[in-house]
Amino acid sequence: MSTKKDLKYFLKPHWKKFILPLVFVILFLILVSSFQSLGTFLDKYSCKTETLYKQLDQSKKDNNTQAENQTKKEITDLLVKMQQDAPQGGIVQLVSLYTIGLINPLVPFPCLMISGESGFCQFYVNETTHNCMVESIKNIKLEDFNNTALKNIRFEVKPYTQSSTPIFIASIVILIVEGYLISVLVQIVFVRRKEKVQPKSKN
Repeated sequence: MSTKKDLKYFLKPHWKKFILPLVFVILFLILVSSFQSLGTFLDKYSCKTETLYKQLDQSKKDNNTQAENQTKKEITDLLVKMQQDAPQGGIVQLVSLYTIGLINPLVPFPCLMISGESGFCQFYVNETTHNCMVESIKNIKLEDFNNTALKNIRFEVKPYTQSSTPIFIASIVILIVEGYLISVLVQIVFVRRKEKVQPKSKN
C-alpha cells in the first residue's frame, strides 16, 4: 500500500477513535463548569467585600475606632463565610485544567484583569460584579503587594463582555479534532509495531 493509501486507511472513522475526543469534551465542560462556579461565587461576594473595605478605609480616615472595629469584625465574618462557600476543586477539575488547559489554545479562562492573561479569557461574572472588580482595581494600594508574592502582578481594567459562544464552540471542535488525530497516531504506532513483530514470530 502507498503512504497516501495508508494515511487514508488510518484516518477512516471508527467508533474507538471517538472515545478520546469525547473524554476531551467532557473534561472541557467540567472545566468550564468550574469557571462558572467561580463566577457565581464572585457574584455573591465581590461587591460585599469591596463595600466593607471602603467602609474600613473611611472609618480610618474619620478616626472612628468603633466603626473600624465593627467593620473589621464584619470583614472577618465574611471571609469565614467565603471560605466555607468557596468552590471546591477535585482531581477531575485538576486533570481537566492540566490536559485541556494545555492542548487547547482557545480555552476561555476567567478574565482576572491581570496583564498578560489570555486574549480569549471570558467574564463568568455579571456586569455588577465586573464593576466592583474595576472599582477594586482602581482603589488598590500597590504598597500592599510590595512584600508579597503578588508584587509583580500588574492589573489592568478590561471592558465587560458577554461570554463568547463562538469561542466555546471552536474549543469543542478543536478538542474533537485533536482527540481524533491523537487516536489515529496511536493506531499508526500500534499497527506499525505489530507489523514489525509479526515476521519475527513466524521464524
